[in-house]
Amino acid sequence: MTSTSIGALKQYSLSPKTTRDYQNKSQYIGWVDYAKGIGITLMVLGHVIRGLLRSNLLTENHWLLLLDQWIYAFHMPLFFFLSGLFAQSALRKSTQSLMMKRLQRIVYPYFLWSLLQGVLKLGLPKHANGTVIVDSLLGIVHTPLDQFWFLYVLFLLLTTHTVVNRLAMPNILFLGITSLLTMIYIGRISLGDWGVIYLLSRYIPVFALGVYIGEKRLSRLQDLSLICLLAIAGLTGTTMTIGVSLGLTENRFLSLLIAACGISLVSSIAMVLVRLECLSHLANLGKNSLEIYLAHVLIIAVGRILAIKIFGYTNIYFHLALGVILGIYIPLWLRGMCCKYNFDYLFTWSR
Repeated sequence: MTSTSIGALKQYSLSPKTTRDYQNKSQYIGWVDYAKGIGITLMVLGHVIRGLLRSNLLTENHWLLLLDQWIYAFHMPLFFFLSGLFAQSALRKSTQSLMMKRLQRIVYPYFLWSLLQGVLKLGLPKHANGTVIVDSLLGIVHTPLDQFWFLYVLFLLLTTHTVVNRLAMPNILFLGITSLLTMIYIGRISLGDWGVIYLLSRYIPVFALGVYIGEKRLSRLQDLSLICLLAIAGLTGTTMTIGVSLGLTENRFLSLLIAACGISLVSSIAMVLVRLECLSHLANLGKNSLEIYLAHVLIIAVGRILAIKIFGYTNIYFHLALGVILGIYIPLWLRGMCCKYNFDYLFTWSR
């Protein structure tokens, strides 16, 4: 992964137990692919659960909704945090090269998949109000559609960070912007109807945390013992679970702390996994997380509708398993087909 939190496709080999033994950077950041793999799996699961709720297959008090709240407490902050980790090192490239790569890997898939998903939704049941969808498609330049808000906000954050760092006193300036937007978020200050401002203010704190930790401070984390990492995972996981169960995420300041606990939980688990060299399939999901992110919502919706309308399956746990499997592995299959036939334009503009 370079400057984006999703879609990194660099190969690495799992190796030694501490960063001092790492022979190259790709080994050193191997845990990030595990973290992205965990994050994208939780994202797919969360969207499956919410799809079942919208389809009236879940009741309002079903236990899966508690799992949904747990997932949404931290899984998107996790991706912004991972993006921030490598934002500073990406500045070694020229501004032209950096922006071109972001256009290829963030802006291009944002517009392509917003249009694809929006157009295809016109033909799906329960989306008969085509005017609303068409208006949404026409407005994707300023208002993101569906899950693609992440790419929109990520591009703005990365661009802001790049521009600020080309100016004098970049650290102070970026800290000021982060502090201002964080206060706007915590204070529930309204700056108009443009929802992107809210999203920027909500996620810039965790993005800035990733920038602050960066690659230079990662070595201290990687050098922690397995027991220490497991202890951190246990402590932060327990704290986050208690916070979510008590409804503390309604408080915006506490929601940021809970998100930080979730980030620590996943990062610690990822570091343990890369150290033990196990569950490497999660790392593969992380490497292909962009493809899964872009395609999974549409695939889950189609699979759910076909299962209900054609086969009459309404069992919640059947749909849960079906949605997760389709949402993860169909995008991987599509990626494989693109590689096989040398088609580089379905997910990113690679050439």
